[in-house]
Amino acid sequence: MRTRHPFAGKLICGDCGSFYSHKVWRLRSTGEHYNVWYCNHKYDGDKACESPRLRDEEVKATFEKMLQKCGDPNPVYTDGRWNKLVESVKVCRGGPTVPWFFLGVFSKKHLLVTQRNKIYYKQEV
Repeated sequence: MRTRHPFAGKLICGDCGSFYSHKVWRLRSTGEHYNVWYCNHKYDGDKACESPRLRDEEVKATFEKMLQKCGDPNPVYTDGRWNKLVESVKVCRGGPTVPWFFLGVFSKKHLLVTQRNKIYYKQEV
């Protein structure tokens, strides 16, 4: 039986507006399997989207940083917390030193902009 992944329908490409899709990839060198997310238009030939690919671990770690920035005393990722708090997350391209960042809506009350190692918190107006 297939279950719906918590990130499905919540990760949105900041370049083209498409949803991110899930795949399980395998490293040829080690045989390791891991979950990866990328824009549905990333591999569309001439019109390929240049948005970043993300691993599950990157999304979860960024979510934990957001929780921490909001003052959560126990900023730990769980599928339940993600589903309860996250409406959507826009994945945007950054620059050469920060290849991607999140623009997320938490509980429709808080807007969070996250770059690797930096999180900017804004109360929605």
